[in-house]
Amino acid sequence: MKVLYDHQAFMQIIGGVSRSYVELIKHLNPEIEREISIKYSRNSYIHEILPKVNYPFGRLYIPFKRRLIRKENFKHSIKSLVHSNYDIFHSTFDDAYFLPYVKAPYVMTVHDLIPEQDPEKWSEDWIRSRKQLFEPASHIIAVSQNTKNELLHYYPEITETKVTVIHHGYSETIMTHGELENKYGDYILFVGIREGYKNFDRFIEAVAPILLANKKLKLICTASKLTKSEHDLLIKLGIHKKVIAKKVDDYTLKALYKHAIVFVFPSLIEGFGIPILEAWGNGCPIALSNTSCFPEIAGDAAIYFDPTDVNSIKNVILQVIENIDFRKELINKGNERLKLFTWEIAAKKIEQVYRNVLESK
Repeated sequence: MKVLYDHQAFMQIIGGVSRSYVELIKHLNPEIEREISIKYSRNSYIHEILPKVNYPFGRLYIPFKRRLIRKENFKHSIKSLVHSNYDIFHSTFDDAYFLPYVKAPYVMTVHDLIPEQDPEKWSEDWIRSRKQLFEPASHIIAVSQNTKNELLHYYPEITETKVTVIHHGYSETIMTHGELENKYGDYILFVGIREGYKNFDRFIEAVAPILLANKKLKLICTASKLTKSEHDLLIKLGIHKKVIAKKVDDYTLKALYKHAIVFVFPSLIEGFGIPILEAWGNGCPIALSNTSCFPEIAGDAAIYFDPTDVNSIKNVILQVIENIDFRKELINKGNERLKLFTWEIAAKKIEQVYRNVLESK
């Protein structure tokens, strides 16, 4: 069996989608031949499966040249779709460009239904492209049962048997540096982008009185520096000197999880929530929204709040901060639950999907 994967996910520099494909491809049965049709990439993980892939502009981010690179990758994928010999095509994202060219059964993964749940903030073309893909797909993979339920809700024409739930696994980062030191003292951790559905503004309102009441406590945010509107909000709340926001590498992120008093994930919507596994893998207690996929993934290994209620968020965070024994209990439960989420398990399930698709041709 040969599986062809396209370039789409690997246009991402960092992120859970591209990381998940790298891990799945790495953990597939060696008897399965893989081809990844990408010519250029700045992705942080792709060299684990394609050591020779390069990016002609080094580390520079130049929008005009990035569009050229995207165009070259599209051309390369189309060439692979037309001329390569493959048994299954696995589309790694939502662009329907490949439909006129694919010559074998194709599988696609749905990572979330965020565009459908908040369509005003997403391109109509993107949502239309996703919809085009569902009917001709041989099989659809959903990253959580919650994502599958939402998919069937928004697209009732899809039959339930056409969708298989395959959870992500935990990626243990191999470290080549020294000890994972705590450089920040006591802090609450927020990981990832902060836009819209991530519910950052409401989270900040909830955490502000906690930071003001505890002189030693900080908030650390990863992914990017603060925007002007975020900085203005922090000034308004009087906590701008207590918040650190910056992009971090895997090594630093691991250290931040390891020493955080609590990792808070206040999103309104998520498809899976890989940071949950990352926190468990590094011994960090978790406070989560009680919506979306979170209870399915975290079970009893987290404490939950209503993400639409500032007081609920605040009170739950305080409960973790003020009770060291409770933090230890959450850490122990997280260690156990993490065993349910491995890439070995995920790869075996996706291999079975591929085999079932070929048998039903």
